[in-house]
Amino acid sequence: MQQLILPFKKRFAGNKKTTLLVLLGIIGILLIAFGSLGGNSSANEASAPILSDEEYCSGLEYKIKELVTAITGNENCIVAVTLENSGEYVYANQNTLDLSQTEDNEGDSITTKESHKSEQEYIIVEGKDGEQTALVVTEKKPGIRGVAIVADGINNVNYSLISSSVSAMLGIPDRKISIAESGY
Repeated sequence: MQQLILPFKKRFAGNKKTTLLVLLGIIGILLIAFGSLGGNSSANEASAPILSDEEYCSGLEYKIKELVTAITGNENCIVAVTLENSGEYVYANQNTLDLSQTEDNEGDSITTKESHKSEQEYIIVEGKDGEQTALVVTEKKPGIRGVAIVADGINNVNYSLISSSVSAMLGIPDRKISIAESGY
């Protein structure tokens, strides 16, 4: 240990400020290293929460209602979003591929046999409460079947603005958006 410390003593002898800075740097590195060892945070806590299809749909409806209100200037609007399918989750997994090859020598011919074995295992994480779940890598949102909007203050200009704005926001064609003036 003294052999490791001796070069530092010779290098920084007489300069107390530099010695202090080096020691503080080493202490900081050690604190970071030991702090990450005792952490109890799980991988799922760091990721965004997973939304149900209903929560996702309600969030879209709220955003569209805000958009329509901003265009028409009237808060009286009803928005309904329908989904094509449910969302899909992609889980972290570990693939194992086992290849084996054997050769048989029979007279003048050589026969080669190959076998392939593949296994897929999902990576499991344990939460604070001890519950084990598969680690979600990505969440694919459900597709949007259509949007219905009923609002006050719809005219030709607002109709076109609402249709193109909702189309751009959701990435769906205009034909999947129905807009009507309330009172019909």
